[in-house]
Amino acid sequence: MRDISTQLAQWHARGEDFALATVVRTWRSSPRMPGAS
Repeated sequence: MRDISTQLAQWHARGEDFALATVVRTWRSSPRMPGAS
């Protein structure tokens, strides 16, 4: 998994809104398995 903590910390320090999501389930045709980075 790519390290994104630095970017998240920068956004937080600047007071920017952001969201973080994790795919926990997929079905049918999906490009990657759940948890893949």
